[in-house]
Amino acid sequence: MKSAQFRLEARQALRGNWTAMAFLTAIALFVRTVGDSLLGQIFGTHSMSYSIIDTFLEYFVYFAFTYALYFAALQVIRKTKVDSNATLLVAFKKPYYSALVVINLVQELLQIAISFVILLPFSGTFGIQRIFSFSWNNLDGLESYLMQASEAQAVTTTVFMIAVASLVIAILQLLLTGFFQIWVQVKMEYPQYSLGATLTLTFFIMRKHWLNLLWLELSFIGWDFVGLLTLGIGFLWITPYNVVSVTYFYETVKSERVITMKKN
Repeated sequence: MKSAQFRLEARQALRGNWTAMAFLTAIALFVRTVGDSLLGQIFGTHSMSYSIIDTFLEYFVYFAFTYALYFAALQVIRKTKVDSNATLLVAFKKPYYSALVVINLVQELLQIAISFVILLPFSGTFGIQRIFSFSWNNLDGLESYLMQASEAQAVTTTVFMIAVASLVIAILQLLLTGFFQIWVQVKMEYPQYSLGATLTLTFFIMRKHWLNLLWLELSFIGWDFVGLLTLGIGFLWITPYNVVSVTYFYETVKSERVITMKKN
């Protein structure tokens, strides 16, 4: 099945659920935005206290609201009406929360490690400490450096290679986002399985399908531009559209694996 088919299935399944899914997306954005704003006003955005508390909230609180959307997407593809109030805090509940904290932590640390390794060859330009800062803050600040170099017409080979490295990181992060969404959904569907077992199952499902997942994620780039043009408001519907499309991908590939196993 091609990316266009997954997106079509997602649009059809979301009929009657767009409002609930947009609400869950809005809450996830609202909680993170308000939390960051309050911390900034209390401690200052460049303070150590801000960094520590914000990191704590990112690893133990904010992620759960995004994962609620993943849970809701499983309901959507099964033609179930999403109850946003009942779903909103589902990731905080047993038996999910502790396992999902670990999954989120692994994703965050893996993204930092990948960014650091890819940017490491440019340590002569930035220094190790600044590269770690870029990696830790999801490349925050690196875009400013590239824009300043472009405006100053100082686009050297090094600057070009940094831009390429940034693009590679962005693509890998898209793939990781899709993969970890699937891992979370596997854990939600099979809470009785250990984290190791669900990770093994996720890799089994993904075998020979990594590029298909990447193409699906990349197919939303145009929609991301639409979201930016609407000052972010469009993401209230684009994000659920993306999440449900990946969920259909997961369900389809999983079903194919089951059929193959039964034949063998």
